[in-house]
Parts: sequence; C-alpha cells; structure tokens
Amino acid sequence: MKILDRLKRLGWIALAILPALLVWPNSAAADNSISLVGGGASFPAPLYQKWYRTFYKQHPDVLIDYQPLGSGAGISQFMDGRLDFAGTDVPLSQDQVSMVQGGVVQIPMTAGALVLVYNLDGVEDLKLSRKAYTGIFEGEIDRWNHPAIAESNPGANLPDSPIVLVTRSDASGTTYTLTRHLSAVSEKFDKTVGVSTSPVWPEKIKERGNLIRARGNGGVVNMVKALPASIGYVEYSHAYLTELPIAKMENVKGEFVAAGQKTFQGTLREATIPDDLTVVLTDPAFHGNYPVVAFTWLLVRQQSERAEQQKALKELIRYCLTDGQKVNAELGYIPLSDEIARKALQLLEKVH
Repeated sequence: MKILDRLKRLGWIALAILPALLVWPNSAAADNSISLVGGGASFPAPLYQKWYRTFYKQHPDVLIDYQPLGSGAGISQFMDGRLDFAGTDVPLSQDQVSMVQGGVVQIPMTAGALVLVYNLDGVEDLKLSRKAYTGIFEGEIDRWNHPAIAESNPGANLPDSPIVLVTRSDASGTTYTLTRHLSAVSEKFDKTVGVSTSPVWPEKIKERGNLIRARGNGGVVNMVKALPASIGYVEYSHAYLTELPIAKMENVKGEFVAAGQKTFQGTLREATIPDDLTVVLTDPAFHGNYPVVAFTWLLVRQQSERAEQQKALKELIRYCLTDGQKVNAELGYIPLSDEIARKALQLLEKVH
C-alpha cells in the first residue's frame, strides 16, 4: 500500500494505466478521405507516430489511427477483423497465420533493443551481470546492495533498499522479448516463469509488495520515474527520449555492454536473417554487441475487398520502409539494413 499511496500523491496512476492514443481526426474528414485503423505494439509507437504524422501531411486524404494497445491486443483485434493493420513484436505462429481471413503478410518495420531502466539516486553507471538481472526477475535478488549487484559495481553507492520491479500489465511483445531472453540465460527462469507475453511473475516478489504493473512502455517509464529504487524494462527509444538511466547488461561473452546504435547494429549485422524476415534473436553470442535486440512487424491482410484502404496502406508502408527509415536512429530505433528493407518491400508486393 505504501507504493500505491506514493503513486497517488505523485499523480502517476492515470498516466501509467491509460495508453496514449495516436489518433488522427476523422469526424470532420472529407467524404472522400480514407481511414486506416491500426493498433498493437507500444514498442514502436513513438516511431509510428512520427511516420504517420509525416505521411498524413503529404497525404491529407489518408487518416491514420494507431492505438498502442500492446501486441497481444493488436493481434487479437486484427484477427477479429476490427483493425486494418496491427503492430506486433511477436511473429504470428503458423496456426495464427492460418486463421487470418484473406491471409496475412508480416512485414518488419524497424528493430529496437530492450533495456533495463532504473531509478537509483547517485548511481549513474549501473552494471548488471546475467546472474544479477535474472535473479531480480526470478525474485531471488531483492535488495539493491545484494552481492550479485555489488560485485559488478565496486565503489557505487548502492542503497540497502528493496528492489521495486515494474512490469507490464498488458499482453506485451516487449515482455515476450524479455522473457525469451531470460529463459535462454537462466534454466531456472525458463522452468518457473518461461516465455510469455503475459507471464506469472514469481509469487515471492508479489508477497514482498514490490511488484508494480503498468500499461505499455510509456506506463513503465512513468512508474520507474515515480518510484525510487525501482527497475523496469522498456524498448530503448522510450528510455532514450526520456533520458532515464539505462543499465549496462552483461552479454554471453561476459562483456558489460551499453545500449546504443553501434552495439545494436553490430548485433543485427552478425545475425542470420531468414527469407520470411520473422527472425527472433534470443541471446546472440557476438563480441561487443548488445544482448537483447528484436524486430517489430506490421500485420497486413494479403487480400482485402477494401481496395482503396489496401492501396493507401501499401503506400504508407512503402514510405515507412524507404524515406521513413531516415528518422529511426534519431528516435532511438535501429534502421533496417538495405537488404532487409528490400526484402520487406518484396513482401509488401504480396498485398492486394
């Protein structure tokens, strides 16, 4: 209750629970306008907002509404026919693909990195070993001055404070990326929590009263900002744009790697990308490169009777895969390589 009381006083509850909506005007739109309704992953939402606003200025007859509901909700509503397109950080399974009326094309739009953000007064260069960060999410490491954290941070003023863990409340592709990585690093985590968009976190964290949930990447950012001694996980751009401290994570080579374009792009350069572009990077073993990098996709119906909407949607995606890529890095995302962008454009041609 103490944490909740502090949040109420700080006025963060509403900010953390209510998702931001990226809505374009439609009530006053001209009769000949075209509306595209999408939703899903919050991971790429700041970039999508930038892309869609720019495209709208160039094509004012195309009204785009994208709501960052989380990957799980986006997939569900897309499969139910309520969305023209959906964002997801988790590629569809073959069973899900077979259930989409009209077929589906999964097009990678950008890549990003998952980072651990924290709120520790006076600690500016936190390093977390694989033992430390898996231990936090397993509930075994519960205080900031725990030896597993202290040994990687000699001289740091680590407080004797309980660790407040901020996780997602919604079905989340960002959570999927995190739990997939933690399951690869720790056999114990894999057995007790496992890979999921909506995991059941260890009961011992809940019993201590130190598990806080927030909706969307933006909600996690707001909670970590509000709560001293907290840590949470978000897509890099959400930390980059808000200047939250980011922990250096130990990779499989034993190196503590800072989040940044150089280390992210190094990981992607070393990765093997399949032809269908639904690559999943779990725990890449590359020297000097960041350990948790992931793509995010748009789901588009392969065939649709809404010809005008499909044409407009293809033009929008074509812009995002070409000129739109120029703004990725400035917002904290990883631009697609020329080869991947070319293959993504080829996938787009399957949309009719």
